[in-house]
Amino acid sequence: MRGFLESDRTLNVLLWATIEAMQARPEMLLRAPYLAAVECGGEVVGACSLLPPNPLVIAPHTPREALPLLADDLLACGRAEQVTQVSSPVDVVEAFMALWRERTGRGGAPVMRERLYRIDAAPDVVVRILTDYGSHTKWVHGLSVSQVLDKQPLGHRKDAGALRLRLVATKNLTCESFPDKDDAGAYPPDVILDFDYWAILPRA
Repeated sequence: MRGFLESDRTLNVLLWATIEAMQARPEMLLRAPYLAAVECGGEVVGACSLLPPNPLVIAPHTPREALPLLADDLLACGRAEQVTQVSSPVDVVEAFMALWRERTGRGGAPVMRERLYRIDAAPDVVVRILTDYGSHTKWVHGLSVSQVLDKQPLGHRKDAGALRLRLVATKNLTCESFPDKDDAGAYPPDVILDFDYWAILPRA
């Protein structure tokens, strides 16, 4: 499994994240995780993971002929009700959902599409995105404010750089004054997100 994932760490980043979460914080798992590998000729050629309530993650390089095996094994393991979302390239998701619909009668609709660029291959845009899926549960009046914390060059690259950003989001609260922690380290009650991340952006 490790060799298969390391063959393309960029495309397999979600599977890596799932496995690392299982190993590092097993006490945080709400339900038993599911991890499957597909072998051909003694070598792993495909894989998927399910960490409920997160989406089913299918490795992008998983052969299409292996998808029926994964669908059947998920059903045999009693995971039918836990598969609520699927994360993989569009063609893989569509092929899997067609098989899932045949077996369970349950279909699906696209929630989000994203594009993942390699820094050394993207012609004009140099962005790496890792996005999880979620559910919208209620409407609120939401606002956010961002703060630049740091900036770094990207080695020899002159056409792009990295910014460390902090995004603070609130519900039903304006951001005219930066809504930060108090002296005791507590957030205002209407702060719902404090996100510290690095963004790779093209230079002007």
